[in-house]
Amino acid sequence: MPVLFATAPIDGAGYFRQSYQAWVYDGRRGLAAVARSLGNVILPPEIEVNAEAPIRAQIHEWRWVANCDDCRKDWSFIWLDDLRYLCVRCWNAAAGGLWRPVVVPSERRRAAIYGELAARPDILTRNWVPAGALGEDRKVRKTDESAAQLARETSEHSDDGG
Repeated sequence: MPVLFATAPIDGAGYFRQSYQAWVYDGRRGLAAVARSLGNVILPPEIEVNAEAPIRAQIHEWRWVANCDDCRKDWSFIWLDDLRYLCVRCWNAAAGGLWRPVVVPSERRRAAIYGELAARPDILTRNWVPAGALGEDRKVRKTDESAAQLARETSEHSDDGG
C-alpha cells in the first residue's frame, strides 16, 4: 500500500500541533525551555523584529524550515501563520538578538511549488530552496529554483526516469 503525504509541506503548526507563540513559550520543549536550560538567554519581546535581517524559508523533505544564515547550524520549522525566526544556537546575535522576519513565496507561487514537489514519489526529494537561502551544501543559493527546474528534477526522481 502506498504511503500518502499531505498535499502541502508541513510547517511548525502541523508538526507541533500548536501556534508559534504557544511553542515559543512552551516550558517543556519550546524556545523558552531551551533558553531556561542555558541560563543566560532572554527571549526578545514579541514585537522586536529586526526587519533588516530577513531569513528565507525553504522546503526540506516536505517540511517548511529555515536555516540560520549566521551560524549555519540550525534547521528549524517555520510557522506560515507567524513568520518570525529565532535561532536556538546563536539566538540571532548578528540581528541584535531580535526576531528575524521569515520570507516565504506568495500563495500562488507556493501552490506551483507544491504541485511540482508533490509529484515526486520520494518525500526525501521534495525540496525547494529560494535565492538567498542556504542549500543542503550549506552554500547560499543565488537564484530561486523555478517551476521548470523543479519539473526537470521531478522527472529525474520519478520511477520511470522521465
